[in-house]
Amino acid sequence: MTENTGDTGDQAGDAGDVSNADNKSIMGAGDDAGTQNETGDSKSIMGAGDTGDGTTDGDKAAADKIAADKVAADKAAADKASEGAPEAYTDFTLPEGMTNDGETTGVFKEMAKDFNLSQEKAQKLVDFYVEGITAVVKDQAQRTDSQSKEETAAWRKETKEDPDIGGANYEASVVTGMRAVKAYGGEAFVNMLNSSKIGNHPEMVRFLKKVGDDVSEDQIVHGHHDQVAKLTAGEIMYPTMTK
Repeated sequence: MTENTGDTGDQAGDAGDVSNADNKSIMGAGDDAGTQNETGDSKSIMGAGDTGDGTTDGDKAAADKIAADKVAADKAAADKASEGAPEAYTDFTLPEGMTNDGETTGVFKEMAKDFNLSQEKAQKLVDFYVEGITAVVKDQAQRTDSQSKEETAAWRKETKEDPDIGGANYEASVVTGMRAVKAYGGEAFVNMLNSSKIGNHPEMVRFLKKVGDDVSEDQIVHGHHDQVAKLTAGEIMYPTMTK
């Protein structure tokens, strides 16, 4: 009886050992699974691109680009600052027909140097000035031409309406005036009348008619310029006072 009981105890002990082994196996499996799950979850949260300090690879690349851009900008600013006025400016390029005026150009060069302008930047200012002044001159010429035409038309109208030299007397007044021009004027005088249009002014026509009245056709046709040349300016302008 005693021996049988002992065997039973041994068997029970063996059974207990098996039970403990199973428990250890189950707990071990659980512990390993728990650790594995925790590690996996951590990796999943951080992500493949996480650097571990809260920034991603993309953030780092963007920061590197900003830093590189700043370095490039600083270098460009430094290069720009170092590009200043030359020791001496060369003559600036001007359009055909324009020349560098010594005094004016010298003053401009001094101003450009005071502002530390490079040759290129100073040339740009010259180009801007030339473009502006050319436009002003062109506009002024157009205005002057327009005013001249209007003024000439007004003179001609006034001459034709003048009671003494105009109206029915207009053609005769012009012919008589031209007689004076041919006798005393010369080519230069004729060119002056044509370029200035002053020959259309009523007072000029009146003056030339008075001079022409004292010039005979014989003097013009036969060329008696020697006799005409002996007349003084006073005799030509005021013939009645010398008689």
